[in-house]
Amino acid sequence: KEYVANFEKFVRLLNKEELIAYRAFMKKRELAQKAAKEAKTDESSDEESDPGSSNEDEVSGASTEDEEQMSSEED
Repeated sequence: KEYVANFEKFVRLLNKEELIAYRAFMKKRELAQKAAKEAKTDESSDEESDPGSSNEDEVSGASTEDEEQMSSEED
């Protein structure tokens, strides 16, 4: 609970440019997560139709590099 309160305080203290960048980052991350979820669902149906193939190498989602980039923009 303390973490949530601190995070809310942090977001409220962002200036306009940082807030816009943060919102854009979160929107991109959400879209990447949805795409990954859809891809995983597609993989499941593909594996049922062709059990010999494997798509385990495909991994998508937000990386910690994106989060580090956001924290560097705050400075």
